[in-house]
Amino acid sequence: MSAKGIDDGGPAFPVPEYINPDGEKKGFSGMTLRDWFAGNIISEIAMRDIRRFQSDSGGKSEDFTVNDEAYSWQDAAAESYAIADAMLAARAKRRSAP
Repeated sequence: MSAKGIDDGGPAFPVPEYINPDGEKKGFSGMTLRDWFAGNIISEIAMRDIRRFQSDSGGKSEDFTVNDEAYSWQDAAAESYAIADAMLAARAKRRSAP
Protein backbone atom coordinates (compact mmCIF):
# COMPACT_ATOMS: atom_id res chain seq x y z
CA MET A 1 0.00 0.00 0.00
CA SER A 2 1.41 3.35 -0.98
CA ALA A 3 1.55 6.39 1.29
CA LYS A 4 -1.46 7.80 -0.58
CA GLY A 5 -3.57 4.74 0.28
CA ILE A 6 -3.42 3.28 -3.25
CA ASP A 7 -2.90 -0.48 -3.47
CA ASP A 8 0.37 -0.59 -5.40
CA GLY A 9 0.65 -4.38 -5.28
CA GLY A 10 3.97 -4.23 -3.47
CA PRO A 11 7.32 -4.58 -5.22
CA ALA A 12 7.29 -6.02 -8.74
CA PHE A 13 10.76 -7.56 -8.49
CA PRO A 14 11.75 -7.57 -4.82
CA VAL A 15 15.31 -8.06 -3.67
CA PRO A 16 15.90 -9.34 -0.15
CA GLU A 17 17.41 -7.03 2.42
CA TYR A 18 21.09 -7.43 3.10
CA ILE A 19 23.74 -6.06 5.42
CA ASN A 20 26.39 -4.01 3.62
CA PRO A 21 30.08 -4.04 4.71
CA ASP A 22 29.40 -1.04 6.98
CA GLY A 23 26.78 -3.05 8.87
CA GLU A 24 23.84 -1.06 7.45
CA LYS A 25 20.69 -2.90 6.52
CA LYS A 26 19.95 -2.31 2.84
CA GLY A 27 17.32 -3.43 0.43
CA PHE A 28 15.84 -2.35 -2.83
CA SER A 29 12.27 -3.23 -3.63
CA GLY A 30 12.31 -1.69 -7.10
CA MET A 31 9.22 -0.45 -8.83
CA THR A 32 5.78 -1.36 -7.60
CA LEU A 33 3.62 -3.91 -9.32
CA ARG A 34 1.19 -1.07 -10.11
CA ASP A 35 3.95 0.83 -11.94
CA TRP A 36 5.03 -2.31 -13.77
CA PHE A 37 1.46 -3.02 -14.91
CA ALA A 38 0.96 0.62 -16.00
CA GLY A 39 4.26 0.64 -17.89
CA ASN A 40 3.29 -2.43 -19.85
CA ILE A 41 -0.22 -1.14 -20.49
CA ILE A 42 0.92 2.25 -21.79
CA SER A 43 3.03 0.57 -24.45
CA GLU A 44 -0.11 -1.12 -25.76
CA ILE A 45 -2.05 2.14 -25.57
CA ALA A 46 0.77 3.88 -27.44
CA MET A 47 0.72 1.27 -30.19
CA ARG A 48 -3.06 1.57 -30.43
CA ASP A 49 -3.14 5.34 -30.36
CA ILE A 50 0.02 6.20 -32.25
CA ARG A 51 -1.68 5.03 -35.43
CA ARG A 52 -4.55 7.45 -34.71
CA PHE A 53 -2.06 10.17 -33.77
CA GLN A 54 -0.14 9.79 -37.00
CA SER A 55 -3.20 9.59 -39.20
CA ASP A 56 -5.24 12.31 -37.42
CA SER A 57 -2.53 14.94 -37.02
CA GLY A 58 0.20 13.90 -39.38
CA GLY A 59 2.37 13.25 -36.32
CA LYS A 60 2.88 16.98 -35.63
CA SER A 61 1.05 17.42 -32.33
CA GLU A 62 1.24 15.99 -28.82
CA ASP A 63 -2.54 15.90 -28.70
CA PHE A 64 -4.72 13.82 -30.95
CA THR A 65 -8.30 12.64 -31.05
CA VAL A 66 -9.88 9.40 -30.00
CA ASN A 67 -13.52 9.06 -30.97
CA ASP A 68 -13.57 12.77 -31.84
CA GLU A 69 -12.37 13.81 -28.36
CA ALA A 70 -9.05 15.47 -27.55
CA TYR A 71 -6.60 12.98 -26.06
CA SER A 72 -3.04 13.48 -24.80
CA TRP A 73 -0.25 11.31 -23.52
CA GLN A 74 -1.23 12.45 -20.01
CA ASP A 75 -4.65 10.91 -20.72
CA ALA A 76 -2.91 7.72 -21.85
CA ALA A 77 -0.89 7.61 -18.62
CA ALA A 78 -4.04 8.09 -16.52
CA GLU A 79 -5.77 5.33 -18.50
CA SER A 80 -2.78 3.03 -17.90
CA TYR A 81 -2.94 3.52 -14.15
CA ALA A 82 -6.72 3.05 -14.12
CA ILE A 83 -6.28 -0.31 -15.88
CA ALA A 84 -3.42 -1.23 -13.54
CA ASP A 85 -5.66 -0.43 -10.55
CA ALA A 86 -8.40 -2.66 -12.00
CA MET A 87 -5.86 -5.45 -12.46
CA LEU A 88 -4.72 -5.14 -8.83
CA ALA A 89 -8.34 -5.14 -7.62
CA ALA A 90 -9.07 -8.30 -9.62
CA ARG A 91 -5.91 -9.88 -8.23
CA ALA A 92 -6.90 -9.04 -4.64
CA LYS A 93 -10.43 -10.35 -5.19
CA ARG A 94 -9.08 -13.60 -6.60
CA ARG A 95 -6.68 -13.99 -3.68
CA SER A 96 -9.44 -13.44 -1.12
CA ALA A 97 -11.84 -15.93 -2.74
CA PRO A 98 -12.17 -19.24 -0.89
